[in-house]
Formats: sequence, C-alpha cells, structure tokens
Amino acid sequence: MTKHKTSVAEKHYTCQLPIPICKTLAGFERDEKYIVPRTSIGLPGNLSIDTATKILFPDIDTWKAQIESDDGDKCTGARHFVDKVIPFLSEVILQDGIYWIKNHPNNNASRLLQVLLDGKTGVQDYSNWAAHKRNEIKTKVKNLEVRQNEEYELRQKLMSQLETAQGMMDSMKSHLDALTKQLSTRQNMVS
Repeated sequence: MTKHKTSVAEKHYTCQLPIPICKTLAGFERDEKYIVPRTSIGLPGNLSIDTATKILFPDIDTWKAQIESDDGDKCTGARHFVDKVIPFLSEVILQDGIYWIKNHPNNNASRLLQVLLDGKTGVQDYSNWAAHKRNEIKTKVKNLEVRQNEEYELRQKLMSQLETAQGMMDSMKSHLDALTKQLSTRQNMVS
C-alpha cells in the first residue's frame, strides 16, 4: 500500500496497513473468524429493510428528495448516507433493540422502538419476538462456544502429535546420521 493516495477518502479514511495486520493488532488469530450472532436474526415478521427504515426514520423520503432537489447536497457522501448508512443503521437498531428493550425497558429509545414496531412488522408484539430472538442467539452462541472449544482441543492434540512426530523424525535423523557415519568409517577402513 502506498502513501501516495489521490482522493480525500483514501488520504484520510483508509488504513495504511494491510487488513491481516489490522486484524492481528485487534487481537484476532491469523485466520480466526469473527461473528456477531445478532446479525443472523433477520428482521421481525415480514419487514423489509426499506420498510424498517421508513418506520424508524420517517423523514427518509424527505431527505432523499432534498438531495435530489436543485439546491440539494450533490456530494456522494450525502447520497451514501441516506441510501446506505441509514438503512444499515435501521438494521442495527432492530438487531440491538432486542437487548435494549430487555436491559433498558424504561429508556426512551426502547419505548419508542416498541411503539413504532408493535403491529407494523407482521409481528403483533415486538417484545415477544425480541425475547424469542434473544433465546435463539443464546443457543447459537452456546453452540459456537462448544464448537470453538472442540476445535481448540483438536488443535492442541494435533500440535502434541506434531511435536511427537517431529521428535521421532529428529531421533530417526540422528540414528541415520550415526549409521551413515559408521558406514563411512567402515568404507574408509576397507579402502
């Protein structure tokens, strides 16, 4: 990667280090997979991401119209924000919301989420759906931890077996070296 970047985004927002190094610096093993279990829950009921965005950000169409207007912001950042960031944020709010309403039931964001979503998602009660999804995630995490522990134990056994095999190979090499030396000594004696 070079420091001679041409765009503002490349100069200021892209990393100068290769991604594998960044992952290692963040504490991940070389090929370790990273998973956020809540990302697998989907959206409540028959809700699409577009509908969710309109429920959570009711002014989204106004914002898009403002960008399209003659005096609207023509930069790609504004378009990216309303077309990509806001829908992504909507999805994250719905995924994290299952924990907000449990851990912070009296918080304004939690109450607003329930008011906005109850009955509008194909799910009558967002709280029940959220409780079901929390249990689903808990099961997935438990299964993932079991698999990771099994993989760790297998990796440890493999490393132990590799060390044993390496020791045996080293021993065989030493034995072969000794035999080769004896053979060479005998050949010299015969000659």
